[in-house]
Amino acid sequence: MKKNDMNSFKKLLQLLSKNEKQKLVLLIIAMIICSFIGVIGIASIMPFLSVLSKPEIIKTNEILSWLYSTLGFTDVNRFMLYLGASLLGIFVVSNMFLTTTIWMELHFIRMVGYNMTRNLLVRYLNNPYSFFLTRNSSELTKNLFSEVQQVITSLVKPIIEIIAKGILASAILIFIVVINPRLALVMGVFLGGAYAVIFMFVRRKLSKNGLQRVSANTRRFKIADEALGSIKDIKLLGKERAYIDRFSRPAKLYERSVAIAQILSRMPKYAMETVAFGGMLAIVLFLFATKNDISDILPLVALYAFAGYRLLPSLQDMFAAIAIIRSNLHSLDIIYNDLKGLDEKSIPHRIDFSGLPFKNRIHIRKLGFKYETSPDYLFKNLTATIKANTTVGIVGPTGCGKTTLIDIILGLLTPSEGALVIDDVPIDDSNRHLWQNNCGYVPQRIYLADDTITRNIAFGLPDDEINMDAVIKAAKIANIHDLVTNEMQDGYDTVVGDRGIRLSGGQNQRIGIARALYNDPAVLILDEATSALDGYTEKAIMEAVSNLAKKKTIIMIAHRLATVKKCDVIHVLKKGRIVESGTYDELIKTSAYFKEQGTVKA
Repeated sequence: MKKNDMNSFKKLLQLLSKNEKQKLVLLIIAMIICSFIGVIGIASIMPFLSVLSKPEIIKTNEILSWLYSTLGFTDVNRFMLYLGASLLGIFVVSNMFLTTTIWMELHFIRMVGYNMTRNLLVRYLNNPYSFFLTRNSSELTKNLFSEVQQVITSLVKPIIEIIAKGILASAILIFIVVINPRLALVMGVFLGGAYAVIFMFVRRKLSKNGLQRVSANTRRFKIADEALGSIKDIKLLGKERAYIDRFSRPAKLYERSVAIAQILSRMPKYAMETVAFGGMLAIVLFLFATKNDISDILPLVALYAFAGYRLLPSLQDMFAAIAIIRSNLHSLDIIYNDLKGLDEKSIPHRIDFSGLPFKNRIHIRKLGFKYETSPDYLFKNLTATIKANTTVGIVGPTGCGKTTLIDIILGLLTPSEGALVIDDVPIDDSNRHLWQNNCGYVPQRIYLADDTITRNIAFGLPDDEINMDAVIKAAKIANIHDLVTNEMQDGYDTVVGDRGIRLSGGQNQRIGIARALYNDPAVLILDEATSALDGYTEKAIMEAVSNLAKKKTIIMIAHRLATVKKCDVIHVLKKGRIVESGTYDELIKTSAYFKEQGTVKA
């Protein structure tokens, strides 16, 4: 085995938990016992056929003679029936144990798959928000299901297959060595050499093919996710054929790569059957040349035939497993890189939903921030104060950092410099979740699950933990309660469809506001939450928000200046700096940005 293969095996072992490694050891022990019983079954054929072909051997063979006398037999035919029944019993026990071992194998493999998928999801969800800014969601979904499945079916399962078949093949070869060392050596070199030559021929092709499969799989997931996620635009623009063509190329390449891997893994089967048949003829001729009595030859021929019958499929399965592994090592690298170093004990489990004390102000102090992918700072020495129970608007041109500033206030992004301070308490890893418990967030695009209105408002909670009074209270504030109870046949049990496709944009946004208000947060943040709505719907939603004025701290990002008209303070953000602040009436007179917006409208 090459160094790279050994490194891959070590990576796979590192992905197994301590409990899984213990179960693997027990499984290997079971395989050894199963192989031992299988060899006993092969070995028992020889004395049985010897007695059938030459009954007088019972008296000349020490073991058979001892069995015959110890068990009290007086009739040779009855003794032969006993040997036949014993042989059948050995095979029954062998197959029962084999079935149990196979069940252990399959259960172990599927549980490894379950744990790997779960741990990968745990790792993804435990990453900071910044992680998701650089990773495509379709890629993560592909890793969770497709690549983990590849690792399980094309690495874990074949490795277990290699171990099981390798133990059985080794046991059979050792037994044959005991019976006839020279013949066993010839068989081992002949069969092993043939497989080695074939594997060397296809090894590089398998590795290249595996890399091609991973690349094509990533592209087909991404294109399918785009197509299904933007179906309205695709239908409107008539881009169905374009997306089908884009999807078809990587999808076809992926299936072709899988087919090539399967073909290469099965390639030696028929060639080796021919080799094995020729080898069996050679054994028979060898035995005829070295032994004079055909009754001595028959048991040996039967022994080698049955040993070959059990050995050849094992070698074929081992070759196929090695070929599949070589073709799928890239999947292991993907999963290993995303899972390495995982310690589930470090995964935060939010059980404390109390909020951080907040009575006076949110202070953004000398804030500096830059993304890992950018060498330049988006913010540098930014300072601002938001008083409790006031409504604050943040406006500015596209790309000025409005959404990034909101993400920092929400605790989703960590400042590169400076701090977010709540009532003189800096936010850090120890109290970030407490601050987030204070925040309700309404983005521009609301994600609604294909579920009921109730479950979308009480997002992420199991049914037995949903407070229906809180759901209705939040819906009333968001001005959607009357619509739900009067116009929807199933009321709060109405299913909204995938991403809320059965509702209007305004209804989606109102459910989003109700979701943000479900836990009665002290701070409500709206990130251009009404920019995609018509004027009438926006007015209705803003009325709902206005009802919360002076009761909660409200921070609003808006593109339309009319949206922030009733704010206590409006900050104008340009190039990562607050360049102007004041009320709407003040800024309409003095702000260059407000004048630019007014000129554009005119």
